[in-house]
Amino acid sequence: GDMLTLRGKISIPEKLGNPYEFDYKKYLNSKNIIGCITTYEVKICDVKTGNIFIKIISNLKDKISINLERVMPKRECNLFKSMLYGDDKFLDVDIKDSFEKSGLSHLLAVSGSNITTIMFVVSYIFQKLNKKISVLFSIVITFIFCVFCSFEISIVRASLFLIINNILKKQEKKFNTYIKIFLSFYLILVYNPFSIFNVGLLMSYVSVVSIIMFESQIFSLIDNILKKFLKIQYKKADEIKKYIYHALCLFIYPFSITLSVQILLFPIQIYYFNSFYLSSFVSNIIISYIDNIFGIVGFLTVIFSFIPYIFNILSNTSFIILRVIIHISNFFSNFSKINIKLASPDILTLVLYYTLILGTNYRKYLSLILKRKYRKVVNILLNMYFFLTLMYIPVSYIYSNYYLNYVIYFNVEQGNMAYIRYKGKNVLIDMGSTKEKLASNVLLNYLDKKNISKIDAILITHFHADHINGLNEKLLSNIDVSKVIYSRPKEEQKEYNECIKLLNKNNITKVEVTANDELAVGEIKFKILSPNVNLKIKDDDVANANSIVTVVNLENKNLLFMGDATKNTEKEILKNMSAFPKIIDVYQVGHHGSKTSSDNNFIGELNIKEGIISSKKKVYNHPAEETLNTLSKHNIKVKITEKNGACKIKI
Repeated sequence: GDMLTLRGKISIPEKLGNPYEFDYKKYLNSKNIIGCITTYEVKICDVKTGNIFIKIISNLKDKISINLERVMPKRECNLFKSMLYGDDKFLDVDIKDSFEKSGLSHLLAVSGSNITTIMFVVSYIFQKLNKKISVLFSIVITFIFCVFCSFEISIVRASLFLIINNILKKQEKKFNTYIKIFLSFYLILVYNPFSIFNVGLLMSYVSVVSIIMFESQIFSLIDNILKKFLKIQYKKADEIKKYIYHALCLFIYPFSITLSVQILLFPIQIYYFNSFYLSSFVSNIIISYIDNIFGIVGFLTVIFSFIPYIFNILSNTSFIILRVIIHISNFFSNFSKINIKLASPDILTLVLYYTLILGTNYRKYLSLILKRKYRKVVNILLNMYFFLTLMYIPVSYIYSNYYLNYVIYFNVEQGNMAYIRYKGKNVLIDMGSTKEKLASNVLLNYLDKKNISKIDAILITHFHADHINGLNEKLLSNIDVSKVIYSRPKEEQKEYNECIKLLNKNNITKVEVTANDELAVGEIKFKILSPNVNLKIKDDDVANANSIVTVVNLENKNLLFMGDATKNTEKEILKNMSAFPKIIDVYQVGHHGSKTSSDNNFIGELNIKEGIISSKKKVYNHPAEETLNTLSKHNIKVKITEKNGACKIKI
């Protein structure tokens, strides 16, 4: 409720247009945040002017936190607050990491299970009240809990569903579970349409729908198999078999829920996170009952937090349960290497997967509403569709991720980074940006989404930061780089010395090249046009003038990379025109489109189909109008990464 005045710079995140890019702007919008302010002058102008109801709950929450911190160790106390009401600001990083690797990270976020536990406790305490009063009271408690959790989107989702369910309880025939789920989703979108981009919300709804659709079927199937195995399906079972059956049912139920969730959630999880920990199946089964017990004890701890003796007993019990949960999480995190790591599927693959699953599950209902004479034809058509879809999904997925050949000129703002994927080999031409860490972050995100862990070669045109600062410890600790190709600078350069130290430290092969050298990485062929080891091209910027200029041949495509080569460099290259192929399919315009490059005579001598400029206008005013006019004069189609985003060329 405090009011602040501040001075600062407002920044609204922008998309660069790179493949698989995380849309930070939409993420902020989904949390009702418009942008970020970097402040340098902040003053409090008024204190606690906010809603009195919210202030009371906020103060209550603070006092409960103080009581918990007084009786619990810091580590367990922060975990308690995270699991119970989503306050994870001070949660230990090692606990977050452990929960993620063990597949239990969902425990750290408030969800429908928290609401269910609250309602269980509330209904038990007030079970003798009038039903209408009990429902009203549960709605009030639910709303208070939403305020307590700062209206975390997942808890709002669960609360809305519960409230709708209570209100429409007598209308079960008119409003089934799916309609109630849709209503809760619709109300969330009415409140904030950008919530549709919240991954957590999407996954929570998919999980709920998946449980409703498949849990009972899976449980019934396993239950029948178990009864047949124990031979208790059609006759009275003896006592020992009955106890064994009931004991196994304790595991069948959480297993059924865990498996049912994954049927619809698995492709989304792979799409966003590219991995699935196999150990999470077992860990979730074991933890389910312990988590439910903690939920009940935890909420009782909060309710009785101002009654000393009861609070001490409950908080100590919560502490013991939390220690057990931490040990279970740590144990299963040791098996994190046993995981499924896959490339992200495309949207079409996701759509086909869901039509296949949902169509298979609901085809029997379609048969019921069709006339008998149409059923056979429809069934044949459906069978054909399901068969073709089942064949297409893996073939398309494997081809697009492991056999498709292409080149991507990433948008790294003012900088250069081109990625070549050709016949199983991965090559980079430059990787840097004037914005530090941008190039490595863009590349790591893309490689992770494509499940690529090895780069066969990186060619560095010259040692300026906007071409090389992506080659850093972070990249080399995550990606196996086989070799780095470069030309020794003509003058002493700090960046060159630092790069060589980094390569030596990580035992990466170094390959020095000069003009007229030819080398190959698999079937990716390089023809080095400049610089010559015996010639120093003089210019205002010697490093730029002596950039590597290379033609990359990919069977039927020729790509020309100019680095930051100047017009003087171009004059030297023209002396040996025989080195050029007849057609240049893609020309990465020299020096980001600066007027110091792309001489009219040079461009006129080449048969260029398409030009790509990697730049950001407000940094150095690239590309220059002079360069754009030269390219236009020779009828060269030009794409600028700042406007077009990453440019992908299929080979």
